[in-house]
Amino acid sequence: MREKECNEKEIGISIIVPVYNVEKYLAICIRSLLAQSYKNIEIILVDDGSTDTSGAICDKFAAQSSKIQVIHKKNGGLSSARNAGLAMAGGRYIGFVDSDDYVLPTMYEKLMDAVQKYQAQIVSCKYFSFKEESTPQICIKNHQKESIGVKICSKQQTLKAFFLHGISESVWDKLYQSELLEDYRFAEGEINEDTTVIFSLLKKSSKTVIVDQKLYGYRTRQGSITKSGYSDKFKVVETHLNEIKQVVMKDYPKLLPYFKHFSSIHYYCLLTSILHETYPRQYLKDYKKYRKKFRCIFTYFFKWEKRSVKEYLLGLFLINPTSEIYIKRKR
Repeated sequence: MREKECNEKEIGISIIVPVYNVEKYLAICIRSLLAQSYKNIEIILVDDGSTDTSGAICDKFAAQSSKIQVIHKKNGGLSSARNAGLAMAGGRYIGFVDSDDYVLPTMYEKLMDAVQKYQAQIVSCKYFSFKEESTPQICIKNHQKESIGVKICSKQQTLKAFFLHGISESVWDKLYQSELLEDYRFAEGEINEDTTVIFSLLKKSSKTVIVDQKLYGYRTRQGSITKSGYSDKFKVVETHLNEIKQVVMKDYPKLLPYFKHFSSIHYYCLLTSILHETYPRQYLKDYKKYRKKFRCIFTYFFKWEKRSVKEYLLGLFLINPTSEIYIKRKR
């Protein structure tokens, strides 16, 4: 991160937005940031080698607002783009926004209010989802009326909330004191990178606050990374889980049951992603390994969160040996 200017000119929040081939949604995202009620912000748009008009859209908005800075770089992936943004960021606090998402007008004001009131290093809010082709306007009207609850968390409470999804695994619904990220960079070339990043930062944070209001709009769309099918790159998810487990066992043994719940959901997702592949047989070895792990912690899958009947039945199917026969026979 760049050297801070003198206090009276210091930027309150740097918002880093990785941009790659999102010409259809980018303007909506940028306008939501420019409309923030908290005004002391800089918006860093990182064009990660887009091949559509996304780069030109970034430049157009930068020409219209002094709050916007643009980086054009060779494509390196989401983590690479975030790292490039961090190198330029000059704010006392850092936020991340995905370029196809939407931020409610009061999000950063409310997060900054919590930061200042409670002297927090991380403030997390909730998010709402809206579908690919829809606009978030209806959701905005609904969530702006919500009352705000605030929870100040100890280290144990923070990590427990993370394992029980009271704090999301995503970087974009949070505000971070810049010192937390001073020597931190995202691992490039990996998927599921947010999980280990958030765990590490929450563990490092001296005080974390949860603002119990949906302020961030997450657009669900088929072309996004999180909607892609299973491939060998997903093996790193288990690596991340094992890394977190070692820390929990060493430093927070009382949180192990909550971590098992957390892990069970990840193994469930890995198994279902293979199950829904057109040719899942090629991943049979991975499937067997994940199924064994899931079976051992299956009771934790339902322990603290309600599941639909469909999820309950699918979970039972996944721990049954017949699911492997299904994988072998599916063409």
